[in-house]
Amino acid sequence: MTKTIYLINHSHTDIGYTDVQEIITEYHVDYIRQAMEIIANELANHESCDYIWTCENYWQVDLFLNEAEPTEIAVFEEYIAAGYIDFGKNYLNMTELVDSKMYEKYLKEGDDYSKKFNRQLNSAMTADINGYSWSYSDSLLENGIDNLFSCIHGHHGMYPLFKNQLPFWWESPKGEKLLVWSGEHYHFGNELGIVPNAQTSYQIKDEYMFDSATEQFEIATKRIFRYIEDLTSRGYTYDFLPLMISGFMSDNAGPSEQLLGFINRWNETFGDQVTLKMSGLNEFFDVLRKEDLSTLPTYAGDWNDWWADGVGSTPAATKIYKAAIRKYRLLQELTDGVTDHFSTKEQELLKNAEKNLLMYAEHTWGYSSSVSEPWNTLVNELDYRKVAYATNGSQQITKVLNKELVKNHGRAYPKAHRKQKYKIINPYNDVVQSDSTLLIEYWENIEGRSVSNGLFPFIEVYDVDTNEVYPCQIDTTARAFEITINVKLNPKEVKTLSVRLTDEPKMTRNYTSFVQGAERVLDIVFEGKPNDYFIETEHFTVELSNRTGIKDIILKSNNQSILKEDYDVPAFLGVYEKTEIRTSPYEERRRMGRNRKGKHADRSISKIRDVYVKERGEIFTTVVIEGQLEGTQMYAIYLKIYNALPKIEASIRIQKNNEWAPENLYVSLPFSIGEELFVKKSGNVMRPKVDQLPGTNTEFYLLDTGNMYLDETNKRGLGVCMHDTPLITLGDLENHPIELFRPSDKSNNENVYSWVMNNFWETNFKVDLSGFYEFKYTLFVAEDISNIQELDKKMDQTNQGIITIPI
Repeated sequence: MTKTIYLINHSHTDIGYTDVQEIITEYHVDYIRQAMEIIANELANHESCDYIWTCENYWQVDLFLNEAEPTEIAVFEEYIAAGYIDFGKNYLNMTELVDSKMYEKYLKEGDDYSKKFNRQLNSAMTADINGYSWSYSDSLLENGIDNLFSCIHGHHGMYPLFKNQLPFWWESPKGEKLLVWSGEHYHFGNELGIVPNAQTSYQIKDEYMFDSATEQFEIATKRIFRYIEDLTSRGYTYDFLPLMISGFMSDNAGPSEQLLGFINRWNETFGDQVTLKMSGLNEFFDVLRKEDLSTLPTYAGDWNDWWADGVGSTPAATKIYKAAIRKYRLLQELTDGVTDHFSTKEQELLKNAEKNLLMYAEHTWGYSSSVSEPWNTLVNELDYRKVAYATNGSQQITKVLNKELVKNHGRAYPKAHRKQKYKIINPYNDVVQSDSTLLIEYWENIEGRSVSNGLFPFIEVYDVDTNEVYPCQIDTTARAFEITINVKLNPKEVKTLSVRLTDEPKMTRNYTSFVQGAERVLDIVFEGKPNDYFIETEHFTVELSNRTGIKDIILKSNNQSILKEDYDVPAFLGVYEKTEIRTSPYEERRRMGRNRKGKHADRSISKIRDVYVKERGEIFTTVVIEGQLEGTQMYAIYLKIYNALPKIEASIRIQKNNEWAPENLYVSLPFSIGEELFVKKSGNVMRPKVDQLPGTNTEFYLLDTGNMYLDETNKRGLGVCMHDTPLITLGDLENHPIELFRPSDKSNNENVYSWVMNNFWETNFKVDLSGFYEFKYTLFVAEDISNIQELDKKMDQTNQGIITIPI
């Protein structure tokens, strides 16, 4: 039986890696022009055209449509209609950092464009990336994409199901089915020797690896037949198989007209055994769907990405990105997702913000020699440009949100002698109880008196409409004073507050007593009185220790600890790993495989230098835990423990050293109130090590909001919002043999670590992690929670917060 190899000629999109990002965009526009020229030549010299070019994603098409002349676009669309040019409807090769709703807008753009053509365009492909959030399947299906071709790159990663070159049904969270072909590496056709002067030996290890003398056609003959024999021995039964190819051996590679000459020579020689045929992505799935697919296996679960860890190599920029996404989501909540009332300029600003944020979440994290040549100009240029995507996106979404608040909610700018008034807005469709911070800048005055002249004991916060007075607590910052209150808001409720002076000072009077002596140290146990070893709130008892920082956190409603019994590292303490370079910075990282540290990695845990109560107030108590951690000059934890809210905030402040060796830094999050860990990944709640495709990554996860635990019996939930640091790793931190997910594995109640930063990848991760950082976590407990969906909603609201503006 003759076997047909369908060759899908495309250019793998790495936005960066091989050149600066703006030049890469020009490459992909020009590659479409090159492909169109090849097609035009074929049509001019033959009755038909055997050459087919596949645009890997709609982003490439979008670029061309924005750059090309109308006459070019007309020819381009003529070629699409004829099937000479094809395109995948995925927008870009993304990490799970992407906001799912934002991404769906751009999937829809590709779907809308595909409807112009009288042919089936319902397929997507990805290359390089090693997985996707489970919600990605629904995002594709809801935007006209029924087929997904996955080209996994097994470098520090792996395909699912324990083998590849196979189709399966991926059942989405909503119960729909996406047809997936899990294929070879996106250059595998080049490895077989099919593209003239563009062969390689990246995955194939044979006698031709270093052979420059043997003719390429002879090498291709051996490799192609051996490959088919190997597939057959693994149980492959189809009389066709797909291979991706590039015109030359590089990422961001263009087309090659010489490919047709090789195909013709091959088919004349071996066409009765194996036929080579150029194909578009959609054409291949047309062929596949003619098969009986009713017996294909169906798998439901998360396809956890092995290549999610790049976000940890740029922790400062990732923090900026995460803050921008929170603002984006607040805008969606505030407007109920309807932005038609925005001006044309504002809509353009919003679109630019979305595109910048998408580009930051795209999978390429730097230039190809970032680790081996960290001083290289291109290394640093690509790094600054990557950061610029997050920064520009943040600036633009901040402008759009601010314009919405000014235009429709009365936000005011600084003004001399202004009366302090504030709006507190609940943008959600649920009752929210939260803290709110009112800012008074250092130059302001209240009732003609300067705020910097000791007025704060005489300030009170009140509701303008009801005259209700709110307890408050005042902190000093670099340029302003923060007044924190607790407030309860009904769905979509808005409160107007102001401040005024009182005759009686709002402060706690401290007198020398049996409990507190003249030295002002609270170290005597006395019923009903605070001391510096226990922090009592309405909801928690927090026990402090000079050895561990936090010794225990007791939830008062059930008198149970919310710390895991068997934790290895105390709450919020840091863990630092460094793998000594015994070979070279590049080689040391390569040999780690799918571990993100070497077998000889040194590991250190924070040592406590001091623990003290910095401030006690009506709203919260501030505790400082000063530590020492290898790899840093400073590691300090600032806890804000709320008196009336079931919430604890932790700010981790770090001064990180510069280090060329592979390194990791983690923060311990040993919290739990149930038997299972839930997380949200790019729009979907799942259970790590439970809700996954067989054979997928269980080493680490890139999260949206954070960790969740559900106590269904007592209708109680616990959440840990990770505002700035989206990666977690589970279990033992030691280098170990990698266990891929198997459906028999059903336990995930392990120690959780926030994976704050790493410089692991040997090619394109930023190697220098040094600098000053602050990372924020919010721990909260929610009562009367019936299911994980309700807890997830609380997580979103706690992660994003409410809106407070001066008016």
